Amino acid sequence: RCLRVRGRVGAAGLAAGGAARCGQGGRQSRAGVVGPCAAGCKAGYTVRNDDGGMCIAIRQTWADLGPTEGHYDYTALEYEVANASAAGKVVLLRILTQIGKPAWVTTAISAAGGSFFHFDTGGVTSTSPVFWEPIYLEKKKAMIAALGAHFAQNPTVNVVAVNFVNANGED
Repeated sequence: RCLRVRGRVGAAGLAAGGAARCGQGGRQSRAGVVGPCAAGCKAGYTVRNDDGGMCIAIRQTWADLGPTEGHYDYTALEYEVANASAAGKVVLLRILTQIGKPAWVTTAISAAGGSFFHFDTGGVTSTSPVFWEPIYLEKKKAMIAALGAHFAQNPTVNVVAVNFVNANGED
């Protein structure tokens, strides 16, 4: 079983004492909500040694990780990884790169004359770069490399997951 830390995870959330609202019985942590992600998990899990889980998945948006190009804020991720490590867990880091991409990525693509697609979800029109857009891929690869370099020597982090193609979700 793997638990999931959900919600906005970022330095501003830490400074505010938590940036996510509790939902479905989850408990608020300093950087998000700890909740179930596998069948059989109970709502309201907190990271502890006796919950029966072996791992914890921690999600953060690319916008919170890299609010400006080339500058990364690992504060919230490091905080949650340390909590998981103290509880004897291994970690899967998951960076939300489509719905959570920073505005500076879209600006860079627009400035270079890049391609976008538009889609409607429940009456709301959204715009995203096409998945093969060279500027988008360049910026995304740089973020992945920085994240990998930062956590490469951390034995608690077993997997770093970044989605590739999805318009309005991260799976």
